[in-house]
Amino acid sequence: MIHESKTIAIVGAGLTAAALSRLLRAGRHPVLVFEKARGPGGRLSTRKTAHGRYNHGAAGLTGAELASVHPVLSAHWPRSDGNPFAMPSNECVRALLGDASVVYTAQVARLTRGHSGWNLSASDGSVLGQASTLLLTAPAPQSADLLQEVLPSWANQLRQAHMEPSWVVMVKASLPTMQDLTDSAPTGRWHRRKPLLGHPDCYVFEADRTWAHQHLEEDPRDIIADCLGHLGLGSEQIEEATAHRWRYARCVSPLASSHFWDPETRIGVAGDAFAGEVSQQGILRALHSAAELASAVLEGTHCS
Repeated sequence: MIHESKTIAIVGAGLTAAALSRLLRAGRHPVLVFEKARGPGGRLSTRKTAHGRYNHGAAGLTGAELASVHPVLSAHWPRSDGNPFAMPSNECVRALLGDASVVYTAQVARLTRGHSGWNLSASDGSVLGQASTLLLTAPAPQSADLLQEVLPSWANQLRQAHMEPSWVVMVKASLPTMQDLTDSAPTGRWHRRKPLLGHPDCYVFEADRTWAHQHLEEDPRDIIADCLGHLGLGSEQIEEATAHRWRYARCVSPLASSHFWDPETRIGVAGDAFAGEVSQQGILRALHSAAELASAVLEGTHCS
């Protein structure tokens, strides 16, 4: 199906895309978001299973932190009583997206520019959408791949924004000693995160960065075995254990600029790969980048 739009197309439905969407729609510009997954969140993802919920992506932010970026964003952020673990991270992204038009399971594989704007195509050549303005928010390596044909100079710059991978293991263990065990476990290659409120027995363990890079292509079953062995747990002691690989978990060498924007062809890029004047964690960099790009887009766009 071709989604025709003379307005703004956003590739990705993570935090950067949700912030862009909210800010642009606040300026009365309709947007159309394309996301390859079945739901929103990106690297602020939450896994829901029969045993509970896990924030296996990055933890969410609080409204106070968002207020430092843009008041429009904080106004639409769910209340969490100042606790980023009070709700699933992807619900925060979903709240920012609001009633935006999102096309899920739509993986954009190629970009071309025609007389009326940008064409977004799938890997089989079918056209997913058309837009006069195109904004990319995927992790830097993925945005670079999309830009290689149309803007190789931008693609080359994005590849300089080095990103590290990560392995996380989600463990459900209703054991009286689980809290003591995770508190006293060695501080080696597996680090415990706080569980979501309401899911006290659903633990997420993240591997050490160096170890994750060295074992990036290993079988998830071997990753789980290593984590459980580190904790001294046997498979008979747990209710559930799954592993997830983040090939592009965090950007450790962001670019100096806050975003990319070409007003002539109306294409832009934002995300945690851009530092601008922000040196904080990647989530805040992504939000500041989205705010800067939205401002640049709106500056030269008049809503009829």
